[in-house]
Amino acid sequence: MKKLILFALTAICGLISYAQTTEVVLTVNWPSWSSENKVELYSPSGVLLQTIDNGYDGVTNNSYNETTTAVSYPVNSSTTSGYYVVLYDFYGDDWNGGGNLTITADGQTAFYFNGDFNPNSTSNPIEVTQTSYFALEQPAPPPTPVPEASQFDTSGNEYIEYIPGTIPIIISAPHGGVKLSGQTIGGIFYPDNDSALPDRNCGVNERDDNTEILIREIQQSVYDQTGCYPYIIINNLHRSKLDPNRASAEATCGDSDALFYWNAYHNFIDQASTDVVNTFGKGLYIDLHGQSHSIPRIEAGYNISASNLNNTTANHLNTVSNSTITNLVSNNLGGLNQEQLVRGVTSLGGLFRTTGGAFYNDQGYSGCGVTSGYRTLPSDFNGGSQACDDTKPYNNAYFDGDYYSNRRHGSGPAASDGLGGGGTIDGIMTEVNRRVRDLGTYNGNTYDTRPQTLVPFADDYATVIVNYIDIHYNDFAEFNYSDMAYNTTDPDPTPVMVNNSSGTFSSTTGLVIDSVTGTIDTSASTPGNYVVTFQVGNCDAYMATRNIEIIDNTLGLDTYSNIKFKLFPNPTDNEITFQSNKNISMVKVYNLLGQEMLKINPLAKNAYINLSKLASGSYIITFYINEKIVTTKRVIKN
Repeated sequence: MKKLILFALTAICGLISYAQTTEVVLTVNWPSWSSENKVELYSPSGVLLQTIDNGYDGVTNNSYNETTTAVSYPVNSSTTSGYYVVLYDFYGDDWNGGGNLTITADGQTAFYFNGDFNPNSTSNPIEVTQTSYFALEQPAPPPTPVPEASQFDTSGNEYIEYIPGTIPIIISAPHGGVKLSGQTIGGIFYPDNDSALPDRNCGVNERDDNTEILIREIQQSVYDQTGCYPYIIINNLHRSKLDPNRASAEATCGDSDALFYWNAYHNFIDQASTDVVNTFGKGLYIDLHGQSHSIPRIEAGYNISASNLNNTTANHLNTVSNSTITNLVSNNLGGLNQEQLVRGVTSLGGLFRTTGGAFYNDQGYSGCGVTSGYRTLPSDFNGGSQACDDTKPYNNAYFDGDYYSNRRHGSGPAASDGLGGGGTIDGIMTEVNRRVRDLGTYNGNTYDTRPQTLVPFADDYATVIVNYIDIHYNDFAEFNYSDMAYNTTDPDPTPVMVNNSSGTFSSTTGLVIDSVTGTIDTSASTPGNYVVTFQVGNCDAYMATRNIEIIDNTLGLDTYSNIKFKLFPNPTDNEITFQSNKNISMVKVYNLLGQEMLKINPLAKNAYINLSKLASGSYIITFYINEKIVTTKRVIKN
């Protein structure tokens, strides 16, 4: 039997809730004479936390095995004054049959006892105890995962690169490539040595410096923050060879070899978009550029013209119908209109304006009295003069997003060649200003002599786009069943999905559930309280849970159909009272993760339940008669 001393755990966690914690599990394997054995786990301050025994009277020769439910305890690295166990042997002849104890912390062995006591008392049977200290530490983190291996165009030249992701964000960098530039960049010379790709003789050949590095830093920072990766597509060719952000004629200037790489670039974006839609149902595409306009700010382009942004008619943007976030306007979590999504406080510009930027602004780059975040056009910031008003461009230079990639891969009108547009992937073109892309010395190579702003900016950029997705898109894993409780004779319920996502359903042990559809097999499930989890994608960023109760109706209507029940007060500070017209034999209290927190056996029609040792929050209380569930109530502990 395991006795969890709840007040002790609550007291410890309350005192040091700020500390790092580790999930602790105790496992005993007692093949014979288990009634002679006992284990007690103590905190560093000497508070009894858990006890495992099988009667501890030395009378019966039974085997006993138990693995406790994981409990979170603060870490303590001491092996002389930290956590400890007191090990008991009723007759002092060691644990019989090779009995043993294992304690794990986050799945790693923290302590092992082989059942041999030193000293023992085999010649003079008498109880012996042994106290052993051990460290509770979080295991060393695993090696930093890397994104999926890069995929390249089929030429073997690795000019077009695609790295699949695991969250509904796609980023492309069309103009930062250095290959075939014939230039020395960051101390490395990139020869122009592919005769099949002559220099373009049309359009613009200026490179967006360092954006090929910025996109990789953003990808890594998103992982550091979420454990997930955005999809990224990079044109590694210098812009003098290929401009993927133009229709094919201007992009390639008529060169058939360049056309091959142009198609590869956009096919990779299409591939990423298809994967996002199939997994998440919707998502965001960002085309990443660099610009050197005189006003130091990011420019976010939605295919909304400067004249529309300059229009002073109230809510004029809500009448503009050709933006590349058309899908988001019609389907966002906050019910925001286009005006709010383009230059409101939670617009992309609004989030850039309030996120990070400490080092960047220490250099005095923003101007207009700005000391935090990154100025962005459009946003909700208006610093007074036209040069400090980021709500509209006036007559200042502005990239509005009316370019090939944003239109082809966003949710607005199709690109100029009729390809793309529509769908549920929104598009935003971000033109980041020159001073956020300074590298100084990076990975041992010197790019410029300025303070390095690119890496901290990449961290802030990652924060912005992750928050943008959470604020406007993230109902990916939401689902609902029609009820919270089902009888074992009820039809099998299937959840209703809020979004058109695909993922995996799972539950705590005892509930039989289809991992694809979420359908619960009520007749095959064991009565009890369960937590159903739905996870979307291959990382833990997007998941939702629901509590489900399975009730056994075989009690019979004649016996329990007329049960009457009251529970009060609810919410409660400490104690909650139940009143019933029948004797309640057992009461169990569960947290919303389905973990049993408390059990009492009142054997009474009226009794109180002491919740004072539990943390504030919601709990599920299940009431039993003769080990059959008769009712379940949700209560709130203040």
